[in-house]
Amino acid sequence: MTDEHQSGTACQSSARKPPKGGLRRSTRSRIREAPPEDSPALPTPRTPQWQAKAPAETLWSPWRDQIETGLGFETPKNSGKGDRRRGHRREQRTRPAADKRRVRWAASVRGKRPPLLSIAVSVAGWITLVIVAVLLLVRGQKWQQQQVLSLRATTRRYAYATLLCDDERMLRAVAALVHSLRVRANTSYPILVLTTPNLSTAASQHLEALGATVIRREPLPYPFALNAARLRDNKPCRYAKLHLWSLTTYEKIVFLDGDTLVLAPIDDLFEKYDALAAAPDLYPETFNSGVMVLEPRHDVYASMLARYRETPSYNLGDQGFLNSFFGEQWRANPKRFHLPLEYNTLLKLRETILWASLQRRVRVVHFTGETKPWSWHLTNFRDWDRHIDPVFYYEWIQIDRSARNLSLDEPHWARCALEAQTLAMHNGSLGQRFPLRDRYSVVLSTYSRDDLLHKLLRIHYRPGLFPGKPKSRQKEQTSDASALIDKVFIVWHDPQRTPPPDLLRNLPPDRFLLVQQQQDSLNNRFNPLGPALRTRAVLIVDDDIRIHHEDAAFAFRVWQDNPNALVGFFPRFHRRHPQTGTYEYHIAEPVDHDANASHRQFRRYSIVLTKHMFMRADFLFYYRCLLPDERIHAYVDEHRNCEDIACQCMVTSMGGSAPIAVRAVHPVEDYGTPGVGVAGGISASRSHLGSRSHCIATFLETFWKGSNALLYNDVIMERFVKIPFEKKRLRDLAKT
Repeated sequence: MTDEHQSGTACQSSARKPPKGGLRRSTRSRIREAPPEDSPALPTPRTPQWQAKAPAETLWSPWRDQIETGLGFETPKNSGKGDRRRGHRREQRTRPAADKRRVRWAASVRGKRPPLLSIAVSVAGWITLVIVAVLLLVRGQKWQQQQVLSLRATTRRYAYATLLCDDERMLRAVAALVHSLRVRANTSYPILVLTTPNLSTAASQHLEALGATVIRREPLPYPFALNAARLRDNKPCRYAKLHLWSLTTYEKIVFLDGDTLVLAPIDDLFEKYDALAAAPDLYPETFNSGVMVLEPRHDVYASMLARYRETPSYNLGDQGFLNSFFGEQWRANPKRFHLPLEYNTLLKLRETILWASLQRRVRVVHFTGETKPWSWHLTNFRDWDRHIDPVFYYEWIQIDRSARNLSLDEPHWARCALEAQTLAMHNGSLGQRFPLRDRYSVVLSTYSRDDLLHKLLRIHYRPGLFPGKPKSRQKEQTSDASALIDKVFIVWHDPQRTPPPDLLRNLPPDRFLLVQQQQDSLNNRFNPLGPALRTRAVLIVDDDIRIHHEDAAFAFRVWQDNPNALVGFFPRFHRRHPQTGTYEYHIAEPVDHDANASHRQFRRYSIVLTKHMFMRADFLFYYRCLLPDERIHAYVDEHRNCEDIACQCMVTSMGGSAPIAVRAVHPVEDYGTPGVGVAGGISASRSHLGSRSHCIATFLETFWKGSNALLYNDVIMERFVKIPFEKKRLRDLAKT
């Protein structure tokens, strides 16, 4: 078989069957011109009758545009249906011989195009078309669902509801919940606050200003015996929750406990789930009544009132009764009645394997447990850190301040936001956020003592700072004591002056960091320090104090054994005067054990000063960003004093840990004494003790009222040297 016959066969096999009509009746003439002398001879393909046409009349090919563009001519302009052939013939008659030879060569190349490539291009086009169609269909369905939900929102009678028993303990919590529904959930449904007639008018007006509707109902009799613990938890009032089933004006109600906070839209609960729907609790086969989808009905309400007195409750509260009343139905159909955990995220789930995947998709956080974001600093709860999540507590602080029209524009709030983001990146884990346990960071506060600070940084903190990782506690040597320091943060408290340019000269920039403050406040010594802080312990120290590294290393080991306490070298004492009843601040406890003694014997202490004090690194964030009572910071700023007493009250009150004092072996150097050191500080004032006494009275009677905010300790930690003893004879016993 000749080459010409082979090419013609290939062309016939790859050609598509022409449509019926004028194309079949096209001319059978072919251009037969000799190739140019300088070009290689091309075999003439056997072209079908219907395909011997101008390029403009053939079907489209993915190679056609490329070939014709490379040949240097365009498709004829006469592409109309009626005169297409006439236009082509006119163009063909006017073309020179070279162009005709190019057309013949292009036709031969088109006849040899690979069939697999054409198939692949066609399949890719169809796939793209299908994908676009599916995307448009999905987008249309979502738009249609949004329109349906929007229509239902205007026609259906839905509402959110919560319960407020009194305005003494839970008013701020309920107000923050109502505000979160408007701000974070962006809901337009009514928000009902079910309460008792005891709610004050001011509290009712505050809730109504936030967009809530206050509904007053009489409390239901509590079916169990009362004691202090049940009264503290408001269990008798919680049975008033049953009144929700009497609000038949609404088709569905989403109930949220007052200790919840909404972080994302949840309006889909009304359409996705039937009543009664709730999230599973930690106890097996039970649901948590903190978030529920319910349908008010008179018959159900009457049945509940008739049965709640005789129905057992495993927790002696409303949740146990509701599980007894609706539990069988709730367990029967999980798809209809089980809410996902992100709609009711208990902070107790932090101790489970579910927390890693759950915390990033939380819609409603439930502050269960003994500690709450509005009262965590008053609990005296030993396991406080098991129930506190600083990231979600900070979310509550932001919404609470917004609900009370308080600003977040102060400079320290930017540091709080950065620390909250850093904690969120580490899943709120203290171990991941502060991975270094065998070192500590120095937070050095300074104000207008440039010469003293310059010498202190180079004489005291620089030597021995780079030996590397410190040795174990058993093998630690004296020369390695300063290796326990990871970084030194210099907190520059004077916003009116810039630090001297040579302050950090010749000091390693990765170890010595300057933190400039935008306002003068003693509270700034507790500002969060950002991601650069990596140690679990921080040493809060003044710029006029120098303590030997061996003594500091011993105090650090004492803190490692007592991480929830404040550990330092400067203990102080407070008391309530036995005759006058006023609070007093003392350097040491007065003891009148000997009327003729002219000295005072040290016995107890309740405060450790921030002159040189070890504390947990996350306490910086707790003090500066999570304290719910902003009056504490305002008092310190107004009186320019007592930030150390406020910090001591916070740490002691929330965890019940008394301070721990350490006795130094080497002399403690204080350069702030007037007439001796460089310059006198705040404590050099004659009215200093009186101001401190006023601080204690205000803190204990106003800010920490009813809480054991200051506890006594009579133990001084000291290095073991030798136990003194002497040997005696038996006959010497009678002489003593």
